[in-house]
Amino acid sequence: MELRLKWHKPLPLTDDSENNGVYAVDLDCITSTPGVYIFLRVHGEKTECLYVGKATNLRSRVKTQLNNSKLMQGVKNAAGGKRELVFGEFVAKSGQQKEKSLLAMERTLIRHYLSKGNQLLNIKGTRIVKNSVSSERPALKHFIPRMIYYEK
Repeated sequence: MELRLKWHKPLPLTDDSENNGVYAVDLDCITSTPGVYIFLRVHGEKTECLYVGKATNLRSRVKTQLNNSKLMQGVKNAAGGKRELVFGEFVAKSGQQKEKSLLAMERTLIRHYLSKGNQLLNIKGTRIVKNSVSSERPALKHFIPRMIYYEK
């Protein structure tokens, strides 16, 4: 199955403590289409994924997540750097089921960022338990990974 996303430029998360929130974002820049979104931190040249989510209406879901104080505190308490939001619109091909496709994209992105060693937050705002397998690899170095991360 081939799934397509049209990614938009990252949007900065701004301090929203004046309105009793943790972060705010310009919701007018976010489409109301289905897709996936990622809360991330940027520190110099390094970008780290903090949370991956899916939505049938991106603007509405991001607004809800910004009001999720436990998740936003988790994003705030991550290592230093700027906080940003990036989102991708789902570009459906004929016959692709929206819900099934969104779930597949979300899971694929979560596994990808875990495999890169990112510490992701789950829906409750707590870290996903992550285990790793390391390998001594005298042969087939191009085939056998040095480190593999997996969800528990």
